[in-house]
Amino acid sequence: MRRRTRMLGGLLALLLPLPAAADAAGDQILEQAEEHTLLGYNGSESEVELVLTNKRGTVRTRKIVIIAEEREGLSRALVRFLAPPDVAGTGFLVRERKDADDDQFLYVPALKKVRRISASQKGSSFMGTDLAYDDLQSHEVRESTNTVLREEAHEGHACWVLESIPKPEADSLYSRAVRWVRKKDHVPLRMELYDKGDPRKLLKVMQVFQVGKKAGRVIIRDAQMENVVKKHTTRFKLTRIALDQTFSDADFSKQALEKGR
Repeated sequence: MRRRTRMLGGLLALLLPLPAAADAAGDQILEQAEEHTLLGYNGSESEVELVLTNKRGTVRTRKIVIIAEEREGLSRALVRFLAPPDVAGTGFLVRERKDADDDQFLYVPALKKVRRISASQKGSSFMGTDLAYDDLQSHEVRESTNTVLREEAHEGHACWVLESIPKPEADSLYSRAVRWVRKKDHVPLRMELYDKGDPRKLLKVMQVFQVGKKAGRVIIRDAQMENVVKKHTTRFKLTRIALDQTFSDADFSKQALEKGR
C-alpha cells in the first residue's frame, strides 16, 4: 500500500497510540498524524479565513472555500478564493498522481488562463501566504527517515517528538521537520521546518491553537504558520465545514477551476 503524506497535514486519526520506538514507529505515527491536510478533509466542503500579518503588523484577510476528496487512494482538492475582491475567483487545483508528482494548477481571473505550477515554482509562496506550493504537495513517507526522538509534554499535552529527514532523492525544500504529535489523537500540535542548507536554521513554525470534533472526527479549527525569517504569519481559521460530501470528476477538472463551481 502506498503511504503518502503532506508536509502540512496531520489533522485527524482516532487510532490507538503507538509506543515510542525507532523508524518503523516513526513512519506509523507520521501516517496517522497526516491523515488530512490544510487543503481539506476527505469528502468535505469547508470555508477558511486566512489572516496574513507582516513584520510591521499590517493585516490582510482572505476567505477561501475548499472541496476535497479521495478516490481510488488518490486525493484531490480545489481551493477558490472568495474575498477580498482583488483575489476573488482565483482558484488552485491539486490532484495526487500515482508514483509521480502531484498535478498543481492555478487560475487567475485577470489572466483568464489556467497555468500549471512547474517544478521550478514549487518553492514559491502560495498566494502570498507562508505556504509554498511544495508544502501542499503529497510525498511518500518512505521519502524521509522518520524517527521518534523523545516523549514530552507540549502545552500540557503528552506528545511524541518526531523528526523527519528527507532523503536526497526527495528534493525537499527543507533539511528536516520536527513535529510534536499529541498521543491521544495524533494531532500535530507544533511543527518546525529547517533550512535546506543548514539543519540548525529554523525557517517556519506551525502551531495548532484550537481542535474540535464533528461527527466523531477530530477537526483543526485554528492554526498558524509563521515564517520566522521574514517575520510573517498566516493564520487559518475554519469557519464552516460539511463532511461526507460527494463530488464528480468534473468538480476537480481544469474547466471547473476556470469556471468556478
